[in-house]
Amino acid sequence: MPYTDSRLGPGTLKIGTPTPGTEYGFQVSALTLTPAVDETDGTPTLAVPDPAPEQTTSYTLDGTAIADFSSSSGLSRYCYDHDGETMDFEWVPNTTDTTPATLTGQIQLRAFPMGGAVGELITQDFSWPTVGKPVWAGGAAATATREKAAAK
Repeated sequence: MPYTDSRLGPGTLKIGTPTPGTEYGFQVSALTLTPAVDETDGTPTLAVPDPAPEQTTSYTLDGTAIADFSSSSGLSRYCYDHDGETMDFEWVPNTTDTTPATLTGQIQLRAFPMGGAVGELITQDFSWPTVGKPVWAGGAAATATREKAAAK
């Protein structure tokens, strides 16, 4: 079966309310939508003595950004100014796809740490919880095109 070689970039990350927000992808060097599963055993009953586990999935938008604490309009300052606020986001992992995958939803911003090693490029890791499950649109046409090409 053919596979799809999915790679990040060139892409976009827009944050702000209302959507589409401000583009910050030029500062982001890694980005991942991370699911976390909370699972508990189901409660056995006479009718269903062996129930399926009960599962709840939550998501975070995790990444690494290049520090910009000297800028008043960069991502570090935006997160500092809006720490704890819920904002819309739109992430397109690769804009060169025919029909690019697009993830949209809401995140709760967290301020970045500030500072680092003297004289070195500073990056800041972040983890923003999403509000509900993000919506994944697009990507199907690009995947089908690559799969057809790989099959030849």
